[in-house]
Amino acid sequence: MRILLTCLLFIASQAFAQDSLTRDGYTVYYSAIPTLDLTPEVARGYAITRSEQRALLNISIRRDTEAGNVAVRAAISGSVQNDAGQAQRVTVREIREGDAIYYLAEPRMRPGDTLRFDLVVTPEGSTQPISVRFSRPFFR
Repeated sequence: MRILLTCLLFIASQAFAQDSLTRDGYTVYYSAIPTLDLTPEVARGYAITRSEQRALLNISIRRDTEAGNVAVRAAISGSVQNDAGQAQRVTVREIREGDAIYYLAEPRMRPGDTLRFDLVVTPEGSTQPISVRFSRPFFR
């Protein structure tokens, strides 16, 4: 199942240019797509609501170590704001599959909205939070 989600998020992220931000040896990868871009099977497998009024935020954090680039856990908080100025808190859930760790959230949106994400990511083992701010249009 992880391979399906990873492939789908990679393909979708190419349309939205998956982004990353590196600070103090940690890299935060983030992308946001409409949940309707997921197949029903993938959405069901990850308990994601497919709807034209839901986006999927995907965040993963990796750290460069002597042993290589490894996934790390993180505390993530923040908010999402739509075009009308309505804000909602980001509530993430952690997904662990083998060595992979990533975080998913499903903010509400309307087709045509541009969502503005304002996140604070604190990797496990770090005392320095990483601010992640980005916007994504959601056209159908």
